[in-house]
Amino acid sequence: MKHGSDQLSNADVVASAVSITSLEEIERLAHVHYGIVAQARRLASERDENFHLTASSGERFLLKISNAAEDPSVTDFQTQAFRHVQKLDPTLPIPHLVMTRSEEFLQPVFLAQELRSLRLLRYLPGTPLHEAARSARQTANLGSLLARLDLALQDFRHPADGYQLRWDLTHAATLRPWLDLLEDPDRRAMACECLDNFERYALPALPGLPWQVIHNDFQPSNVLVEPQDPDHVCGVIDFGDMVRAPRINDLAVAAAYHVASSGSPLGFAPDMVRAFNRICPLQEQEVEILFDLIATRLLLTVVITNWRVSLHPANRDYIFRNAPAAWSGLERCAVIGRAQGCELLRQACSSE
Repeated sequence: MKHGSDQLSNADVVASAVSITSLEEIERLAHVHYGIVAQARRLASERDENFHLTASSGERFLLKISNAAEDPSVTDFQTQAFRHVQKLDPTLPIPHLVMTRSEEFLQPVFLAQELRSLRLLRYLPGTPLHEAARSARQTANLGSLLARLDLALQDFRHPADGYQLRWDLTHAATLRPWLDLLEDPDRRAMACECLDNFERYALPALPGLPWQVIHNDFQPSNVLVEPQDPDHVCGVIDFGDMVRAPRINDLAVAAAYHVASSGSPLGFAPDMVRAFNRICPLQEQEVEILFDLIATRLLLTVVITNWRVSLHPANRDYIFRNAPAAWSGLERCAVIGRAQGCELLRQACSSE
């Protein structure tokens, strides 16, 4: 049985297996194209190949090799977005791109007879958020930083910014056939109700909201905090899921990972929403559908990961890393109900 929509032109990059390039080849590429003598270590990844490089000088870098199934224009889109943000708000803690010996930010290479792209970024130190203790102050700082990032990206355009990705909330309804893959009947019913609410309340409103390029994956694995002060956010990484979409989607994606972080009804999510709204004020229509979008992001996490594990069981641990928390958050949203959830987020946006 074929699941999902064929309308998502670049979506099945998510379905592609991560290629395996030898560490020896990575070290060779780093030397040939960047003049760096380094030791390489493979990092877990959904679809690109990522490597931590430690140079003989002691400097550390991240070498990214694009998935062969990804359109090169999309890789350029992500690269140009990095450069745009660095110009607009140079104090934002994002990785800095390193030029090749030929003074390019993207280097085409053929690996296993497939055309791919190299990018080298300076390594950002810090503790991944998912390894740190959580707090309301930390989550508020995340909301403020995301607002600044969205403001920096607000006017950025690129010919490939309209490409489509399965992780884009805008296209959540296309995943309805995949709900059949959820074996537990109670969870499947909860997932159906969530998607029903998305289609009834959020989907009709999206075209009339502010659209822009967004990070689209502001989750604990992609945020770094100071080891000695985990309330201080010191890095945002992985711009690989960027799309042009409603701005509110970015906040919904980020807030979804904090719904089950404490005993309060929506965890720390309202703290993030409140802080974001102070820097980047939300329209009333955005606030009205934010709860639906948060729940839908949790739904996407459990549905897409379930599908991807069926395709790539060897990468099961990495793919499933966020699934338990997503189910917990989705269950909490179901218990709270839409009316209370929307009201809690309205209060967050109206409070000083």
